[in-house]
Amino acid sequence: MDKNELDAIRAREEKATLGPWHFDDFDPGVWQPDFDMRIADMRGWGHLTGQGHGGLGLSEDDAIAAQIRNAEFIAYARQDIPALLDALEEAEARNTPLAVVKQRTLVGDCTCPRCKAAFIGSPLTVVAERTNCCGNCGQRLGWEGKIDGE
Repeated sequence: MDKNELDAIRAREEKATLGPWHFDDFDPGVWQPDFDMRIADMRGWGHLTGQGHGGLGLSEDDAIAAQIRNAEFIAYARQDIPALLDALEEAEARNTPLAVVKQRTLVGDCTCPRCKAAFIGSPLTVVAERTNCCGNCGQRLGWEGKIDGE
């Protein structure tokens, strides 16, 4: 996700009805208790219990349980999404970007152990003139002896 997508998520979160939101096990919906306001109704009973095209054919008890799980997810999202966005911003603030010094060409066939990217005569990122890193995921690689021109 790029910054624009994260900013759009934050903007939607800030426009939503204030939290916390709640759900209960007997009425599949989401509530804002401070305003005694129903935020969402869980729909789709026909889809959950239906036997026809696209129907899941669940029993009544299983369909109610599915609606309650959906309501729980939506209710907790009101608190979870801002917390996740804050945690992501904190992690990004602590992360110091690596300065890529130059690209060199890898000789031979190697595969990154983390992301499994194959490097067959392709550029390999070299950071600080000594650390060989996967250009795809940044994993440090011990390919020093396989660098062309060294």
